[in-house]
Amino acid sequence: MSNISVNTEEVVADQIRNSISSMVNYLDSGNVEKASEYITDDVVFVRPTGNPLTKNQWIAMFNSDNVTLLSNKMVDFYKVDVSPSNDWALVCYSTHAKFTYNGVENDDISVFSVLMKRVNNKWLLSHLQRSTGRLPTDSMPVFN
Repeated sequence: MSNISVNTEEVVADQIRNSISSMVNYLDSGNVEKASEYITDDVVFVRPTGNPLTKNQWIAMFNSDNVTLLSNKMVDFYKVDVSPSNDWALVCYSTHAKFTYNGVENDDISVFSVLMKRVNNKWLLSHLQRSTGRLPTDSMPVFN
């Protein structure tokens, strides 16, 4: 149990959800640079293959001819677990992204496990692990 009050935990959890949702929305609008403002400079993105990306590689990927992001929508938050120190949190959420990668169309629901850090009173994504995408018609993950 954390040392902060339930009301404060709820406020912090909302701030974290808002930061992630803002990043997802900026990606949806095609504004990768603005989305990257919600990411630490030393972030590690771990793709479903296990291959990591740095922040600059992530930005370059979205700006490359290999990737065309058609839409990116928030689906749900499954867990926001704020640390007792109130300066980091573990978060699990899912998005629905439609994109092409090397000419192949994808329509993916993906689950993300992320570490968020409070940096200068702003919540930034510091580590991300993305699941393999599933079709929207497939069974959705169930979190208890």
